[in-house]
Amino acid sequence: MREASINALAGVEEDVHRITGRASGSFGVSVEALQSDFSFFYNEHMLCPAASTIKIHILLELFNQVRAGEHGLDDLVELPSRKASEGAWSATASGVLKELESVRRISLKDAATLMIIVSDNIAANLLIDLLGMDRIQETIQELGLKNTKLTRKMMDLESSRKGMENVSTPHELMLTMKNIAGARFLDSQSSEMVLDLLSKTQDMFGLRRLIPADVRMEHKTGEFFSVCNDAGIVRVPGNPFIISIMSKDVDLVQGWDTVAELGRLFYDRLSASRREVDK
Repeated sequence: MREASINALAGVEEDVHRITGRASGSFGVSVEALQSDFSFFYNEHMLCPAASTIKIHILLELFNQVRAGEHGLDDLVELPSRKASEGAWSATASGVLKELESVRRISLKDAATLMIIVSDNIAANLLIDLLGMDRIQETIQELGLKNTKLTRKMMDLESSRKGMENVSTPHELMLTMKNIAGARFLDSQSSEMVLDLLSKTQDMFGLRRLIPADVRMEHKTGEFFSVCNDAGIVRVPGNPFIISIMSKDVDLVQGWDTVAELGRLFYDRLSASRREVDK
């Protein structure tokens, strides 16, 4: 293990326990640097509701089918009817399409953009219908993710009450981001387009909140009742890293504070280790 990795790891587990111990519920963390030996795992295989982080996998399948020539990003599709997608049209659902009464059709690129940057549930359900839930799950399996499951649409609370939940683990979300960063599933051009969309996520509650604004980050948040999740790539100059944080049974205010503090903790550690290497 390189000296930079040792410096970055020193005492970090104690800090993670301290930060997570101040909040209710359970947290899992997976961190892996892209250009050094640094990694950290805490409850990394804990199964959690994926919430909107599952939209990363929907996005990957969209680009997979576009690459195969089955769809074009400029293709226009009809929005689902309110009756067919009542949950996603509810006042509590995330996104903006539910507010735009004159919009009847949308391009696949715009649907993907809205699904990621404002976590639009109407756009996500539209893409699930178009791409096929089974096809999305096949891609999840092709990525080597054994515990990540897409079993229902967004805001389908009836199915959720029956135990049908979209789930993943901190480790598998980290592996998903690693596949994107390394262009291991999609070609490099498609991977860059995926990363560009993830860099535009507007949610500031989690990882983005305490990391300096001039540091690029490609990430996706997810919130669902007692769940606060965030997974992404933090582009620390010379030492970028993937971080995935998932939770369950948390108070949302405490949960997002914890995600933000953990993100800042690992940003500070990896930034400091990079500076030590550069001396």
